Amino acid sequence: MKISSIIDNIPDKTQDKNTTSLEFKKDLIEYLGDVYQSEWEFDEDIQVVFIDCNHEISYVLSDIQNSINLCKDDQELLLIFDDYGLDNPWEGVKEAIQKYDDNPKFSILKGIGHSRGWNYKSGKFLREVEGVICKYSNKNRSYSGS
Repeated sequence: MKISSIIDNIPDKTQDKNTTSLEFKKDLIEYLGDVYQSEWEFDEDIQVVFIDCNHEISYVLSDIQNSINLCKDDQELLLIFDDYGLDNPWEGVKEAIQKYDDNPKFSILKGIGHSRGWNYKSGKFLREVEGVICKYSNKNRSYSGS
C-alpha cells in the first residue's frame, strides 16, 4: 500500500470522536507487548508504526530508532506520534523528533488531532498540534540519528 493512501485513510479524531475509543484502536493496532523489554523483530513488512508510549525523550528516541531499524532497503515507513504537543516539564516527543531535523531521510508530513492551544487538561494547553505523522525513507543513504 502506498504511503499517500495510508495517510488519506487515517480518520480525523477532531471530526469523528469514535476514533479515540479503545475498540477503534484495537481494530487497527496489533499490541506487541512491552516494547522496552523485548526486541523489535517481526516476520512481516512493517509500513506504519504508531508510537504512544513513554513520553520522555530517551524513550521516544529509542522508539524512533527501533522503528527505523524495521524499514527495509528501498522502502518507506510512516511513524505516527501521539502527544507531540504536550506541555511537559521534561523533553519529550517533540524534542525527540527535532533531533532528526537534519536527517534528509526523516520528515514530518502533517499534524493530526487537536491544534495548538487546545485545553487537554484543566489548565494545560497543547503547545503544538496534538500528534504528527512522519515519514522515514530508506532510499540509498545511510544515517544514524540522535
